Amino acid sequence: MSDDKTSLSDEEVNLQFREIADAFIDLANEQSNAFNRENVSLALLYAAARFNAFIVAGHADDATAYDRDRNSAFDYFTGEYRRMLEENLDQYREQFGQLKYQHLIRQWGLNDSTVSCSKNTGVEPCGHSKTEFLTGRQPGIAKFTSEH
Repeated sequence: MSDDKTSLSDEEVNLQFREIADAFIDLANEQSNAFNRENVSLALLYAAARFNAFIVAGHADDATAYDRDRNSAFDYFTGEYRRMLEENLDQYREQFGQLKYQHLIRQWGLNDSTVSCSKNTGVEPCGHSKTEFLTGRQPGIAKFTSEH
């Protein structure tokens, strides 16, 4: 991957996005072993809000710039969350009709960082991330050709 964070290729951005998202999902699953899943969900929302506020503040040179950018940042982050939540809810809804994946959806409260799929052989794991395996797509970034 490129050393310069600002000049990443689309492929590098997609790979980083999946890696980071999967790391947060793994941490949430780990925390769900000790805490109520709904509390873990709320904590993730709070952490995202706190970090996003930090990002917005870091881009502002002064309080005037911060106040000027606040509403557009609010609209951006809430819009992105709404789009991502809707996309994920739709993807999970689609899975209810596919009984062959029901056991995997229930298992994802565990700490696995990848899900093994059979590619119709029943033997060889593919190593796709949870997000890729469930959706057949890179979340919110680009379409990905799934072997499933």
